[in-house]
Amino acid sequence: YYTTATGDASHTEGYMTHAEQLCDHAEGWRNTAKGSYGSHAEGGITSAKGEASHSEGYGTEANGDYSHAGGFNTIANGEAQTVIGKSNIEDNNETYAFIIGNGTGSGRSNAFTVDWNGEVTAKSIQLDNNTKLEAIYDETTQTISLNITLDGTTVSFTASEL
Repeated sequence: YYTTATGDASHTEGYMTHAEQLCDHAEGWRNTAKGSYGSHAEGGITSAKGEASHSEGYGTEANGDYSHAGGFNTIANGEAQTVIGKSNIEDNNETYAFIIGNGTGSGRSNAFTVDWNGEVTAKSIQLDNNTKLEAIYDETTQTISLNITLDGTTVSFTASEL
């Protein structure tokens, strides 16, 4: 019901879906595909605005050309950027190729990012069952600590010791 496919060779299905440009496809509930060249929006309240972009899940936005946003309330603004998870921090500078969001309804945050040079950012890395690396920034003291846990024993280094 109430679907519109106004782009040439576009296609819609579901409820209040819209496919506005060439070869766009929208399906589900209140989704919009308007990026052209096969943009695809599916799920609920998603939008695929970038050329050949894809959004899926609920409340997701694929705004960058060739971008992908999946999960809950994720936003992919960069060209060829992939974002999954939930409520990520928007990347308006196209810094990251890949983002996993772990935000909530009260705030956006990222659990994991990979930039275009392959640099990985994560709060901690579990190397195996016994080894964990963790970098912690204390805003109060403005110090950085590196914690290394091996077999249940943690050794910490502060920025002055590094």
